Amino acid sequence: MRAVLALLLLAALQGASAQCSRVLPGGAECKWTPGCCKSGSCYQKDAHYAECRESCSAAGWTCKVLGAAAPAAAGSCAEMAACTNTPACCSAGLVCAEMTQFYAVCLKNCPARSGWLCDTPPPAPPLSDPSAPALLQKAQAGPYVAVTIEEGSTGFCASDGRTEAEHAGSTGGGYTNVVNAVGSSVLYAVTASAATTAVATVRFANGGSAARAATLTVHSTSKLMAFASTGAWDRWASEHVSVDLDAGMNILILAAATDDGLANVDNVEIAGVGLTPGPCVLVGPPPPVPGPAPVPAPGPAPVPAPGPAPVPAPGPAPVPAPGPAPVPPVQTGAGSVVLQENGGGFCVVDGVVEAAGAGFSGAGYVNFDDRTGAGVLYNVSAAAAGAATVSIRYANGATTALTGSLTIASEWYPVNLAPSGSWTSWSTAWLSVQLVQGANELILVSTGSAGLANIDFVQISGAGLSAGDCTLATPVPVPMPVPTPTSPPAPTPTIPGVTEITIQPNAAGYCFGDGVVQHEHAGYTGIGYFSVPNVHGASLSFEITAAVATSTTITLRYANAGPQDHPTTASIHSVSHAMRMEPTGSWDSWKTATVTALLVPGDNMLVVAASSAQGLPNIDSVSFAAPGISVGDCVAGPALPPPLPAPGSVVLQEGSDGYCISTGVVESAHAGYTGPGYTRTENRVGGSILYGVTASAPASARVTVRYANGGTSDHPATLSVYSGLRSIWMPSTGSNAVWKEVTVTVPLAAGSNMLVLSAASAAGLPNIDFISFLGAGVSAMHCVP
Repeated sequence: MRAVLALLLLAALQGASAQCSRVLPGGAECKWTPGCCKSGSCYQKDAHYAECRESCSAAGWTCKVLGAAAPAAAGSCAEMAACTNTPACCSAGLVCAEMTQFYAVCLKNCPARSGWLCDTPPPAPPLSDPSAPALLQKAQAGPYVAVTIEEGSTGFCASDGRTEAEHAGSTGGGYTNVVNAVGSSVLYAVTASAATTAVATVRFANGGSAARAATLTVHSTSKLMAFASTGAWDRWASEHVSVDLDAGMNILILAAATDDGLANVDNVEIAGVGLTPGPCVLVGPPPPVPGPAPVPAPGPAPVPAPGPAPVPAPGPAPVPAPGPAPVPPVQTGAGSVVLQENGGGFCVVDGVVEAAGAGFSGAGYVNFDDRTGAGVLYNVSAAAAGAATVSIRYANGATTALTGSLTIASEWYPVNLAPSGSWTSWSTAWLSVQLVQGANELILVSTGSAGLANIDFVQISGAGLSAGDCTLATPVPVPMPVPTPTSPPAPTPTIPGVTEITIQPNAAGYCFGDGVVQHEHAGYTGIGYFSVPNVHGASLSFEITAAVATSTTITLRYANAGPQDHPTTASIHSVSHAMRMEPTGSWDSWKTATVTALLVPGDNMLVVAASSAQGLPNIDSVSFAAPGISVGDCVAGPALPPPLPAPGSVVLQEGSDGYCISTGVVESAHAGYTGPGYTRTENRVGGSILYGVTASAPASARVTVRYANGGTSDHPATLSVYSGLRSIWMPSTGSNAVWKEVTVTVPLAAGSNMLVLSAASAAGLPNIDFISFLGAGVSAMHCVP
């Protein structure tokens, strides 16, 4: 479906010079808005991804320029665009209207409502932790230990930037300069002998004119830091916040809350009782031990496990000298859970578990198939929604980084696994993520044709975590026989425990698409076959339901009379698998193409899309083979009764608190809405609705949008939150009186949060009935008279 959305959006952008609803920072995905990069250009990696970069020469990238940088001067911000940090950017006829001290937006007129200010830059965020100075004074006078962590020292774990020494005044080997983007972060580790409240002091320099707000997060609790301007990059200041540390290891994540990134960070000092710098990499690899499964024997020196004759590990592996028993390779503190091969929370993998090398910590490691989309599915349970840290222990013996993505609760996080030196040398990659309450499926997949690195384990650190409940299902390839021309296909052999489902045109399980059913050519098996337009991105969508996490074989039966392949992608949960649809000789001759993909429990939408202007070949059917699957119910039916909001949710709709302003009108022409009406915005890129909610503390909330889309195409949109963008796809509901819901998860800051639901194509937004928030301590903001 991404291909269809990209086609719609690119056509809209190429047809008109639409203004950007948001300027994108470096490193942001820009395929959908290629002319909106803050600097540099929007460079294409492949058919599915593009990124804002200053230059492009990376291996595996096409480096095609999709769009130049967005203008930074006055006039670069469209109506409803945020102008919080750039009050002069609003286009002619617009004013920068400040709603709160943390949020301002470009509007045609200053709203005649209490609390709004116009054309006034918001002040820097205040220090939000009044207890810090008193705690710091206590720390300086009492038995506290001050631990200073800086670049290259113990406790400095990772950063989204580099160490520099260009500006004077730093205290160690330099300072950390991160990428200028929301969420750019630095990770530190400190160990406490017992649970304690400590004071964290960040020494920084901010030579810009505006504050660079940030959050310091420890165990899902975030504190706001202002990082006001210091006047110059060689002028340094300090800011303090209190932090609650657990006994054992504590990860501190200092993350940017604005597109400008962090200030330059010299060091972090943590003052408290019984503190030492943490080890960052939870442990080093154990000493190499010959044999398929290294097991340390009691005593000072490891010995090979009993079994087959020992086989030396590849490479010149030194034998460790006798001494203390090796340190266990995994250390788990409070709230930490390790997901490893064949253990709890390890669900399914596109690959095998091996134990051929050395240095892994459990029964082995995961070796993935060498292809784009190969992945592994984990499950972790969280007692409450909140932030967590994911560490991935891996070995990458290649000379270049292996890239992937981690999807959790509908959110996508890029993964970069740099070379570790060899396949028996292990490194750790860190990610900061948001978990929802209850079950969280973690889908780690490759985004490159070389697959992923070997994965030893995934560790998640946070509050109230445990391994999730999932059934391990081994991929079972089920090849479909190739039928002779004009003859129905031979029956597929039955495999015990595997359900086989075939979905044909306009039958149950077919959802929507760009094709029409024809029966001009012979050899099809149902009422006909799908013929789609010859355009890039033309697609068909199907739905399958899985009882448990599993791997499925997907088989497409097709006819291609052309002289060339029809490149195609099959996508489930935003993970794309390339398929080769080679010529069949004539439109009456049929072949099959097969891929393997991961399914999660519940509904799974398969989107089959053309990757070239040739479109798709004729499609007779799509088949699935996996344990415990059934046909999904995705064909739009009659209008359903309005859904009841989930207990504890906050519903924002026309005329209520939290519904602030829109670029459209409130109507009631179509049935099925729940309040006084629904919002219909202008049909253009950037048509928007502004909502406001208040959170009593930093939290993760599930946001549900109820909409009706009577058109035949998807309406792509974005939900802009203080921490960045969330993409939302709103497929056709079949009628403007038929309503459906789509849900995403967003992080909320303590206090006021402004969210902009904005159209990403010239079709505008579909009709919006309401938007609801489900999260602890969330309430509607008063932003209407």
